[in-house]
Amino acid sequence: MFAIDGSAIELPNSGEIRNYFGVHFINDHKKEVSLARLSQCFDVLNHIIIDSEIGLYNGKGSGEQECAIKHIACLKEGDVILVDRNYACFYLLSLLKSKNIQHCSRLKTGSWNLAKELLKSDAMEMYGEILPSKASKKKCQQLGISIDPIKVRLVKVVLETGEVEVLMTSLLDNEKYDISMFGELYFSRWSIEEEYKEFKHKLEIENFSGKSVLSIQQDVYAKVFTANITTILTKQAQNILLTKKGKHFYKVNRTNAYSKMKNILSILLDPEKRNKYLTSVLNLFLIKPIPIRKNRVHERNLEYMQEGII
Repeated sequence: MFAIDGSAIELPNSGEIRNYFGVHFINDHKKEVSLARLSQCFDVLNHIIIDSEIGLYNGKGSGEQECAIKHIACLKEGDVILVDRNYACFYLLSLLKSKNIQHCSRLKTGSWNLAKELLKSDAMEMYGEILPSKASKKKCQQLGISIDPIKVRLVKVVLETGEVEVLMTSLLDNEKYDISMFGELYFSRWSIEEEYKEFKHKLEIENFSGKSVLSIQQDVYAKVFTANITTILTKQAQNILLTKKGKHFYKVNRTNAYSKMKNILSILLDPEKRNKYLTSVLNLFLIKPIPIRKNRVHERNLEYMQEGII
């Protein structure tokens, strides 16, 4: 099960970077910055980044849907992807159907007639077909995929706040996939949001080592590798923490883990030293664990999200 999502990254201010990535304006003061789009396909069950793409924030082929096409090439039949409301479009769904990949997508309820129809009704779900627009037909032809109508299932999910969201899915069998499962299914997409927070605040993705395009690419993919290797190596430490009894269960302190990885990553890449130090590395990851507190919900900062900061 995978989530696909993207985020804006602020880049150093150099001539080469401005020429390559362009200049953008953010916030009310029209601050000039160079931005890149980081798009990732994330395994939400194992917390591993499957595919990562750093590219232009604006311009031909740079949108979230275009990035998703590249990520889908890494998936296989039977996989399920979870995407937010900017992704659902006919040609992406047709591409997924052609590869027998399932999906669950949140919809912009003001932009989809089926979603509007469901919201107006007392029903909690409905079935329907979506048809391609003229632009989607052209894109399907470019991708070599069908423009035939696609049958979909729409499901209402009521949040704790009382707000109603509409999900669209290819999981059509209501006996095998009961309506009650979709809230939890879609909520599992939140782990990719948490991953981006770690990239921004713990891995300091925007703290670059150089001011060239190549240095930007190297730094980003090095931190993707660091995030994945940290997740893999902390699995055993996490299992140990979950066996300890107390007021709370505990989880690995990722800030501490990333801090330690800066010093030991080069050792772990050395086959002659790796096995010798693995036990010591495990013990480092057990330091200062964080209690797991259930049902903690924080509102998202919409102002910063609209500015493309998070």
